[in-house]
Amino acid sequence: MTGSTNLPPRAAGMVLDSTVTPGWIARGDALASVTAPTLVVNAAHSRLASQADARAFVRRLPDARLVDVATGGHVLVGNVAHLRRVLAEFFDQRP
Repeated sequence: MTGSTNLPPRAAGMVLDSTVTPGWIARGDALASVTAPTLVVNAAHSRLASQADARAFVRRLPDARLVDVATGGHVLVGNVAHLRRVLAEFFDQRP
């Protein structure tokens, strides 16, 4: 890997992600109290957050949008330009 795609190891963070996220999905009552508009981004082939889990998570948030990207894994490598556009549109739509 080169420059911008060289990622430092983040094993501890990935373990936390894979441990905490399923609990958030299971506790839908806590998610229902989130009132902020929420943008969830997930890579189709992420090994830590499946598309089904991402969809379930978004369904439990009152004002959420899911953006699936085809590549990049859990850390969304190679999607910077696309996600910047998505974020700009998301923030532009908010009062």
